[in-house]
Amino acid sequence: MAIPKHEYLNELKSGFIGHMKVALASRWAEIHYFEGDLSNGPSSDLKQATNVATAMITQYSMGDIVGIWPMQTGMVDLPSGIVAEIYALIDDVYEELEEFMDKHSHQVEAVADLLHEKGTVDGSEIHELIEGMDV
Repeated sequence: MAIPKHEYLNELKSGFIGHMKVALASRWAEIHYFEGDLSNGPSSDLKQATNVATAMITQYSMGDIVGIWPMQTGMVDLPSGIVAEIYALIDDVYEELEEFMDKHSHQVEAVADLLHEKGTVDGSEIHELIEGMDV
């Protein structure tokens, strides 16, 4: 899946990393709540995180290697150093996410309980729940 260019017009690196963290959270949830018994559920999220990381490195030169790398038919066409940088970025972002989520897992569990109870919630309900918790 290609990243639509209009979605990321003037996006900062921190914004891309935020998109990746949202996508990678499903993997963290499976590892954390299913004790590492992974399913194929997060595969589309992982694909999106990989697409964002690939665009950051190859299309926007947001990595250590300066330059734009045209994508011909996928990652197999990229130099191995570029591919390694893409996966290192994904790993680094996942580690940051994991540290944050582990620190706030009680809040994640509270939101999950609320969703289980109500089915759907809006942002204000989540903010109210979290603000009322001991952090």
